[in-house]
Amino acid sequence: MTEQQTEMWDVLSELGGEEVLRVLTDWHGLRLLDEGFHGHLVDEGYIEEDTNCENGTYDCDTCSMDGKCDRQEAMKSEDFDDFCGKFPACKGCPLQDIPGDCEEDIWPKFKKEHGYG
Repeated sequence: MTEQQTEMWDVLSELGGEEVLRVLTDWHGLRLLDEGFHGHLVDEGYIEEDTNCENGTYDCDTCSMDGKCDRQEAMKSEDFDDFCGKFPACKGCPLQDIPGDCEEDIWPKFKKEHGYG
């Protein structure tokens, strides 16, 4: 770090967390608190975020799991048997709590609503 950076670091490290946040947002405005920074906090484990599956939206494009999810792989299934085979004994299946016949009623509607297949 440069001498100036070291000076700023020393000053900030002596302040309390809330005061540091106030100083940074006073300088940067709320731009600092954007989606990118939120994603960074999630990635670093400071914020635990529900996946889209947990919150019921099933939007894989905006999911914090970023493709590292068995459900996302299942959502690429073109037919019901392939989809269903990815959830042994229905464990983790997003259709399990929806009343009706999975293959005939729920699967086609779910795929259409969530833009899969």
